[in-house]
Amino acid sequence: MVDTVHSQMTRANGGIHTPFSWIVANEAARLALVVTVGTDINKLCLQQDDGTIYQAQSVNTVVWQQVGGGAVDLSAYQTTTQAVTASSLRPKSK
Repeated sequence: MVDTVHSQMTRANGGIHTPFSWIVANEAARLALVVTVGTDINKLCLQQDDGTIYQAQSVNTVVWQQVGGGAVDLSAYQTTTQAVTASSLRPKSK
């Protein structure tokens, strides 16, 4: 644990770090990564072209699991719009 206040933390003193072990340009670059160390399992990779975040699930033959980012397709979700008024925010009387 670092005993430095946040404003004084740096990479050098072990306080500030990126959550990503790898940052790649696109899918081809991510799929070309060679992950051979077991301690790399569960580490994150940022794919910059679409902002997706992947987690390494295995080594040697790397399996990537998308865990965040990227475009979200909302077409499968039904959306409704409901007007919000001050009266709708008050608790109903008993």
